[in-house]
Amino acid sequence: MDLRQQKLTKKEWEFLEVPVSAQEKSILDLIYNSFTNTSFTKNETNSLLLYLKIGTDEPSFHYFLYEKYFQEKIKKTCKKFNIDWKLKKTKKAMKKLNSANLIRIKNSSKKIEDIKSEIIEFILIDLIVKFYKKDFCPLSYYSICDILKNNIKYINCYILDFINYCVEQNKNKINKRKLIKNAYEYIEKNKIIFKYKDIELYQHQKDLFTTVKRPNAKLIYYQAPTGTGKTISPIGLANGKKVIFTCAAKHIGLQLAKSCISMEIPIAIAFGCKDPSDIRLHYFAAKDFVRHRKSGQIFRVDNSVGDKVQVIITDIQSFLPAMNYMCAFNEESDIIWYWDEPTIT
Repeated sequence: MDLRQQKLTKKEWEFLEVPVSAQEKSILDLIYNSFTNTSFTKNETNSLLLYLKIGTDEPSFHYFLYEKYFQEKIKKTCKKFNIDWKLKKTKKAMKKLNSANLIRIKNSSKKIEDIKSEIIEFILIDLIVKFYKKDFCPLSYYSICDILKNNIKYINCYILDFINYCVEQNKNKINKRKLIKNAYEYIEKNKIIFKYKDIELYQHQKDLFTTVKRPNAKLIYYQAPTGTGKTISPIGLANGKKVIFTCAAKHIGLQLAKSCISMEIPIAIAFGCKDPSDIRLHYFAAKDFVRHRKSGQIFRVDNSVGDKVQVIITDIQSFLPAMNYMCAFNEESDIIWYWDEPTIT
């Protein structure tokens, strides 16, 4: 098997500069930030306050939005299903909003009508209506309970109080036999709970990051199912360590390089290298360079200065030059050699 790779072409360098999608960037952010805290989670679901970009949890906002968008629906629901829930107001909640916030809310009103299906408060209200309408439906009950466990920011406190009241008052009326009998459909095939679930690391990624942070040298055999993020785990490792990523397949290395560049992680590329002088830095990793006098673009990089490099991506034949290059600028104890799919060889 020929394990030698050719140096990157101009077209391949241009491919690396194309940003990843917003969804993929969100996953990369999660992996990167989770290195220091493996319990880190994020949730992309919008509450009304999040959608309006009002970054506060003040009671006055909750009450104003409740009155404007939810009150009528809640009253009708309570009347229809004979729900004895009462709104609990406080003095802080009665405080008037300033004119700037009122204008922002007013300007967003028309848009909110079009995207109700994407805002968690409306979703929870619809689920509670289905819960009552279908005679304390176990599917709706499970969906509500699962969604409430998630880390969704700034859910309207009055809606939360209403939902929790309904669930608590009726939990003994749930047909538990039906819930257990249809567990596969209610849990495994429940699209609602997966759509609004917290995003977090796979357990194997948590184990990897925890093990890497332990002191002293170590050899880790890292095995996990295909498609569960092994190849992009170095994104997280780069948050605290220097990484030499070795791969037999060039397209795997290029995909990781593209992800690193989207995260603005300084990288170097070592494909088809005979010695460290063949290694090339991405502009984020360049320390000594010349800018064009008119355009301001970087056009001459000193590739021999690599102390900013966090990740170097190399083929198998170029590993030794890549290792010597990284060892020239870093302590060996700070470097991880990450060999992707070693069994290919």
